[in-house]
Amino acid sequence: MDLRRFWNRARLVQGFFGAGGRLRYASEVASFVASSPVGASRPLEVCVRSYRELRRLHEFGRNERPDSVWKWLNWISDCRMLYDIGASNGLEGLFALTKHGCSVTFVEPYTPSIESILKSVFVATRGGNVAGQVEIVHAGCGDTDGYARLLMHGAPIAGENLNTFADPSAYLRVDGDDKRAKVAISQWVKGVTIDSLSTEHRLPAPSHVKIDVDGFEAKVISGAASTLRAGTVESWAIETNGEANAAIVDAALRGAGYVEAERFVHYPGVVPATMDVIYVKPARLDDWRHFAAMPRT
Repeated sequence: MDLRRFWNRARLVQGFFGAGGRLRYASEVASFVASSPVGASRPLEVCVRSYRELRRLHEFGRNERPDSVWKWLNWISDCRMLYDIGASNGLEGLFALTKHGCSVTFVEPYTPSIESILKSVFVATRGGNVAGQVEIVHAGCGDTDGYARLLMHGAPIAGENLNTFADPSAYLRVDGDDKRAKVAISQWVKGVTIDSLSTEHRLPAPSHVKIDVDGFEAKVISGAASTLRAGTVESWAIETNGEANAAIVDAALRGAGYVEAERFVHYPGVVPATMDVIYVKPARLDDWRHFAAMPRT
């Protein structure tokens, strides 16, 4: 490791502890568990198996600009079942479990991330820190139910997010960015849709949905047609990548009667744009606006 990387990591660890974070070794899961006081009535405990996972926890909820998904996670106090689509190491779903005691279905195709979620949920339920039902689905979410390859563009380590599921052409490509050109290793994993999770696999239907799939969101929305028509989801938090994907998502949500409540642009001025967009039922819009206007502590 070069000296600059070492000092960057040392500063992050120092900042994590300085912000009230704690780290302990949990022998029952043979991993470190990090505890963060980030916005819940009790500390958020997450298994961290790499520097990247610790960094994600340290940065979670600490964006200097208003973060729409963070506000949304705090707003969904009425949540019965959250679908965390593209869960990565499960921070959003674990936060909802901890803060609201709601049920959560984690959907994630990447095996190292699934192991981190399993360990975190085990620690949380073993300690009696959550009340909701947890479902952990090792699968890619898209527009078909079946099996497909998950292409990994780096070493299969905890905290890595650069993966491609099923259809490489569906992912946004930026000029000069060849990160997805090389495939380091692949794995066949189950493919599901938001619709099939409840209709075919008999999981509880969602009341709120988060989607963060790095450019695959148009496929995911295509696989949620029945759920959209049913109107049982109160709100959606969707990361969109590029104008074409954003237009497809927006047309589907507005066509199903939802309205845009807020958007958060990750990198202002960068094209193509990456945005988090919150969609709610029209009857919930005033409630969202009132909550979003309240000062965050």
